[in-house]
Amino acid sequence: MICSLCLSVCCHSSTATVCVDVKMELTLLCVLSLFLLNTKIDGNDGVSYRVSVTKQPSWTQMFSGESITLTCEIHGGGDAQWEYEWRTTSSNQPADKTGKVLKIRADVSHSGDYYCMGRRSDESTQWSDVITLTVTSGRPKARLTAGPSNISAGGSVTLSCSVDGSDGWKYEWYRRTSNEWTEAGDGDNREIRVTQGGVYMCRGRRGKPAFYTQYSEYVTIKITYSNSVSVSLQLDWTHVIRGQITVRCEIHGGGDTQWVYDWETTSGQTITQRTDTNYWTVSAFSSGGYRCRGTNRQDPYSSTRWSVKSSCFNSRTKSMIIVCLLIYVSQRF
Repeated sequence: MICSLCLSVCCHSSTATVCVDVKMELTLLCVLSLFLLNTKIDGNDGVSYRVSVTKQPSWTQMFSGESITLTCEIHGGGDAQWEYEWRTTSSNQPADKTGKVLKIRADVSHSGDYYCMGRRSDESTQWSDVITLTVTSGRPKARLTAGPSNISAGGSVTLSCSVDGSDGWKYEWYRRTSNEWTEAGDGDNREIRVTQGGVYMCRGRRGKPAFYTQYSEYVTIKITYSNSVSVSLQLDWTHVIRGQITVRCEIHGGGDTQWVYDWETTSGQTITQRTDTNYWTVSAFSSGGYRCRGTNRQDPYSSTRWSVKSSCFNSRTKSMIIVCLLIYVSQRF
C-alpha cells in the first residue's frame, strides 16, 4: 500500500522496500515503517517464545530426601543454544542458576517459588510462570487398615496400605510367622487379600532412586478352625492318690493337623498353660472352670475356638478323690 504511493525515493531493508515520494511529504511514514519492520525482524519483543518450568516427579507434596528435577522449557525456540537464568524464593539458592536443569536433593529449605528465562545473542524470553515446590521434613509413615482381624478357616480379609496426603506410591507387603519376615502380596498393589494367619505390615515406595516411607504398624490376622473342642476328665488313679487329676482336650475332626494345646483355668485367677500333648495334670482339689483350644503347630496364628468353659470337678468327683485318698492313706498306715 505504501509502495503504491512511491514516486522517486526508496528506503531499503533486508526484507522489504518502502518507497516514498518526497513531494508527497511521506518521509516520516517511510522512516516509521522501516523502524517497525526491523524491530519485528531483528529485535526482541519478549513475546515470541513461551517458557515453562516442569517438575519431575510431578507429585504435589515432596519429602526430605527425595530427588527432584526442574527443567526450563522454551517452546518454539528451535535448536539454537540458549543460556538460562533461574530465580527462586527458597532459602536454599541453587549453586548454578545458568543451566537448563536444576537437580535437587529435597530439603525443607528448598520450599519456594521457581521460575526461569532464556537468552541468546541479542534476544531474550519472558520469565516463565511460577512453579511452587513444597517439601515436608522427615519420612511419612504408611498406614495399614484391615477388616476383621479374626477370620474363619477358608475365609479372607482385605488389607489396605496408604500414605496420607500424598500420591504416586507403590506398596510393599510383609508377613511374619514365628520370627521370620517374608514378602506378602503380589506386585505393588495398595490392597492385598489375606487367607493366612500372621503378623502383617507394609510400606510405600516411589521415585528413582526409590524413596521409602516408614513401616506401618503391625496388624495380626488369626485364623479360627471350625472344629468342635471339649474338655474331658481322665481318672488316672496313680495321679489321683497323689492329689492330682488329668484333664484332656478333645478336638473333633482335627484330621492330620498337628496341634499344641492351650489351657486356661479360672481357679482363683486365670492361669494359662501350653502343652505338647492333649492332657494336663492339675491339682485334684482345684476349683473353677477349665477350657482348652488347639493351635496349628506349623502356624501359630491358626487355632480352634476355645472349648466351653466347664467345671470338671463337681462334688461327686471330689468325693471319689477323697475316698480314694483315704483308702491310700489307710493302706500306708
